[in-house]
Amino acid sequence: MALLKFHPGFKAEAVNWHVDMGIRGLVLQGTGLGHVSTDCIRPLKRAIDKGIIVCMTSQCIWGRINMNVYRTGRELLEIGVIPLEDVLSETGLVKLMWALGQSTDPVEVKTLLLKNIAHEFSDRSVFTKDCEL
Repeated sequence: MALLKFHPGFKAEAVNWHVDMGIRGLVLQGTGLGHVSTDCIRPLKRAIDKGIIVCMTSQCIWGRINMNVYRTGRELLEIGVIPLEDVLSETGLVKLMWALGQSTDPVEVKTLLLKNIAHEFSDRSVFTKDCEL
């Protein structure tokens, strides 16, 4: 398993390195809406083609990802990156570990990842004045 945080200057070769190390699952911590640079698409497709489960979370603590807003996000969805809504990255990693412990079938693992088992994601994001720091 791996949890990679996308940032300016992120080297897409990091994805290839993790793939070559034999990981079974990868959680990407993308930008606000769940995006990474286009340089990452080819290595991520390679990972998915090798049977590695790749999920996307956001670096933002509030809100959820929406990979349909920009072209890069749509390309990530097309290659099979799984959007994890508003799941925190670390929670997504633990859930991915758990899901891969339940099944080796990628379809079943994806179903488990997208099922709200322990209130790890909310049906919708609601912001109130109580959220002020």
